[in-house]
Amino acid sequence: MKTDRRHLLMGLAGGLAGLGAAACSSEPKGAGTAQRVRWLARREGALHILTNTSLMGPVLEAFGRRWPGIRVHLEDINSTRIAEQVRALADAGQDGPDLVWSTAMDVQVKLINDGYAQAYKSPHRSAMPDGSVWRDQGYGLTAEPIVFAYNKGQLSGPDVPRSHADLLGLLRA
Repeated sequence: MKTDRRHLLMGLAGGLAGLGAAACSSEPKGAGTAQRVRWLARREGALHILTNTSLMGPVLEAFGRRWPGIRVHLEDINSTRIAEQVRALADAGQDGPDLVWSTAMDVQVKLINDGYAQAYKSPHRSAMPDGSVWRDQGYGLTAEPIVFAYNKGQLSGPDVPRSHADLLGLLRA
């Protein structure tokens, strides 16, 4: 796994909740702990985020109000470019983003599985839904709705699937 600060907060979110200006006189031990992440953020004074969504604005504004001593540098680029940049910087031994926030889950999971992320054990993990965290390296923040499209001439009433299990049963029949 690639290490160092360049991937300390790689994940979908998680890290934003733990970043703050905690008062620490010396570097705390334990990579990926909330205390160490806050210490690094305060020492560095900046948070570099790669994202492919413009929806980050309100989240970053709230973060700035809560942690005014930490500047946020946001790069809004597409998910393919995010993966390319993370890989290129890490492979060259250069500092990369502190956080990758992308809507392309396949890209995020591939970066994690290929060793381009460090674990971050969020102190808020117990409040997160099951299945929303991948290896303590990727944090899902949304629930993806699913739509069942069907031919009303072929299915009606009780035959129409109302859940994933119903759909699976219908497909297996």
